[in-house]
Amino acid sequence: MKVAIDVTRAIIETAGIGRYTFELTHALLDNAPDYDFLIYSTHFNNSEEKNKKFLSFKRENVKLKRLHIPGKCKEFIWGLPINFLGKFIENSDIIFAPSFFEAIAKSKIPQVVTIHDMSTFIFPQQRGAKMSKYLCRRTAAVARRAYKIVAVSESTKNDLVKFLKLPEEKIQMIYPGVNQLSAPSAKLPFDLKQGEYILCVGTVEPRKNLQGLFKAYSLLPESLQNTYKLVVCGGKGWNDSQIYELAQPLVKKGQLVFTGFVSDRDLSKLYEDALLFIYPSLYEGFGFPIAEAMSFGLPVISSNISSMPEVAGDAGLLIDPNSPEDIAKAVERVINDNDLRKKMAFKSLRQCQKFSWRSSARELRDLLDEAIQVDNANA
Repeated sequence: MKVAIDVTRAIIETAGIGRYTFELTHALLDNAPDYDFLIYSTHFNNSEEKNKKFLSFKRENVKLKRLHIPGKCKEFIWGLPINFLGKFIENSDIIFAPSFFEAIAKSKIPQVVTIHDMSTFIFPQQRGAKMSKYLCRRTAAVARRAYKIVAVSESTKNDLVKFLKLPEEKIQMIYPGVNQLSAPSAKLPFDLKQGEYILCVGTVEPRKNLQGLFKAYSLLPESLQNTYKLVVCGGKGWNDSQIYELAQPLVKKGQLVFTGFVSDRDLSKLYEDALLFIYPSLYEGFGFPIAEAMSFGLPVISSNISSMPEVAGDAGLLIDPNSPEDIAKAVERVINDNDLRKKMAFKSLRQCQKFSWRSSARELRDLLDEAIQVDNANA
């Protein structure tokens, strides 16, 4: 069997879907030595780091190909009702698209596509009406033509059924694995001190509910604010001006630190030395930072909605993200109860073991096998 996989996001992105693509593709290659693979990328600009990532997929049963196509052109071309890739896919039996942007509009080859979340359906205002409408339309079109959809959580599967009216049997829920970060840096960045900060990881955008987190932090007793800094680790997103504006009083007091994007080594160190991890997001398809934090044995406080209870399990302390008072109460409780932190840390290490890239790859392989058998039977 020959499987074609577009790994572009793994080459050009370092978090979220990019890391999902990188980890799952590697795990699938390692768990399907009897398959033949066409691993291709369309990244336009190259660098030593990007080339190293691309070449990391090399195996005896893998053919690597690269198309030099700018991202915006690709989005347009892949959505056209013409078979643009043609011979490039070289008679592959099936296509696996790690996100809906890698799915191809016109292809007779069956496609299995991962849809990570339905955020633009639920929060259309956050990306703007025009962009959200485009993304929703593209998601719906991909979902209709795909042989099967991979949902990264039961919550996302339920959202796909709700918003796109898809039959449940068309959707296969496959949990991602826990991202394996690099070894921690020797020293904490940003002059932080071990055990003296609360960590939140994620892109700075409205859906992450940082405004609610800042309000909750401000409700903590002054002694706790003066002892434990709030550290927000993540790159700039969209519609973030109000977030930074609301943060200014805390930043000026030295109580809030925005790290921006950091290396894997620094991220590992931030996880390793934090007192606790908090994730008050309003919606997540999966919530990778929760699983990452648990893999470091951190006590986790997370939202009680969408997929986050699935990821946190009984290890997390769940809060109402729309209530700053509830968030503040949970943070104060975990800070002040050393025994509770130890219990939560133990449960975190146990819970994160439920998420394995090897298991994800095995389930994906079974799904690809099924797709090929059905396609051959219908030929």
